[in-house]
Amino acid sequence: MSQKLNAAVIVGGGMAGLLVARVLSEHCNSVTIIERDRFTDAPVLRPGVPQGSHVHALLTRGQQLFEELLPGIISEITSTGARVIDHVNDRKRLVSYGWQPRFPSELRMLLVSRATLELYVRRRVLAIPNVSLVQDARVEELLADGGKVIGVALTEGEAEESRQILGDIVVDASGRSSNAPEWLETLGFGTVEEMIVDAKWGYASRFYAYPDNWPYDFQNIIMWPQLRRTDKQRTRGGVLSPLEGGKCIVTLVGNSGDIPPRDDQGYLAFAESLVSQDIANFIKSTKPISPITVSRSTANRWRRYDRLKKSPDNFLVIGDAVAAFNPVYAQGISCAALEAKEVARELKTWLEQKGPDLAGFARPVQEKIVAVGDFAWSLSTNSDAVIEGVIGIDPPERAELAYRERALALGSIQPNFVVNCERMHNLVGDNKWMSDPDVKRLIIENWKMLGERSGAPEHPTPAVHH
Repeated sequence: MSQKLNAAVIVGGGMAGLLVARVLSEHCNSVTIIERDRFTDAPVLRPGVPQGSHVHALLTRGQQLFEELLPGIISEITSTGARVIDHVNDRKRLVSYGWQPRFPSELRMLLVSRATLELYVRRRVLAIPNVSLVQDARVEELLADGGKVIGVALTEGEAEESRQILGDIVVDASGRSSNAPEWLETLGFGTVEEMIVDAKWGYASRFYAYPDNWPYDFQNIIMWPQLRRTDKQRTRGGVLSPLEGGKCIVTLVGNSGDIPPRDDQGYLAFAESLVSQDIANFIKSTKPISPITVSRSTANRWRRYDRLKKSPDNFLVIGDAVAAFNPVYAQGISCAALEAKEVARELKTWLEQKGPDLAGFARPVQEKIVAVGDFAWSLSTNSDAVIEGVIGIDPPERAELAYRERALALGSIQPNFVVNCERMHNLVGDNKWMSDPDVKRLIIENWKMLGERSGAPEHPTPAVHH
């Protein structure tokens, strides 16, 4: 039987912090979560999650991991009226080549608000006997002993009382606002390299009452900006989703700085400028139950703690604090679950083989966290790389882009390729199918037609190798 650590400290009580608390609870006598916000036992928005008022979805891989870590959690969430839908059959999706074919698949998407998702996960995690929560508290700095992080110093409550909490392992899961780079630099661990890819996306969202009769033959509609066009539809898109609790959400999106407005008239006009009038008609016929909220916090950002010349022992960074993806692609929560599982696997092995002294543990695990997020980073940044005005990444080579866009459009001639694409985006598959010889041959044989349908750049047809 493996030994246990005495105490773990987690900075941040959002999704990444809760998931890593769940896995650490198996290997530590106590787990303390420190959160800046004050929670209520209700599905309400909170300041620490600025993305919370916008559309959320849990991908297939995320649902699998949630069930693995918290058995029965998806049923608990759907008991609120949230729904699990077929990612292919129940969604009306406008992609590069037009409306994506719909047919039954094994891929599932959970449609739920961020507040409800987090509430039900938080209830389950805080019910674990050795997990506790310190809320309304701000971590001011890391505590270190030589090259090892041993805890945190924090201020708590309105009185801002100061105290320290010590731990055998400290995990920063505090999201995009993480101060870990400054903390580590102050302690002499050097500067954290940061990579930012920003296509200047923006969101505007509003909640609506669920209509007495749902007027559509789909459960969710998403219209992606049409990059092949030259009008407003080049930069604009939108999502309509039913949620739990008798409500729906509309999220309008724009890239290249084309940010949806927050006034009623401008919001509707933006929706009317989309390819389909489905979302605009819904806005005109349905009662709003919230103000319009706008967010521009959409840049992809990767902080490379794995590249520090001097890496701190007993300290890990996970979730958006290490790799924040453009939220329009809905990968963040699923990646946080993958990272938590990786931490659990590595810690279990370490304790079984080496015991509770974690000297040398953190660096290779931080590298594993990088490996977990690498595919999602590539998906997100490669998608943003083709958008006009993107910063932080070079546009793909014309030959590479011409081939990739045609591969993604194969669903227009053989619907089974829709599943290849969606498995990839749901993090249950990869992109190796694109280089399969038979797939290459099919793309080359239909090069002109796929290019016309997808708006892929013109490029000489590659040679067929037999």
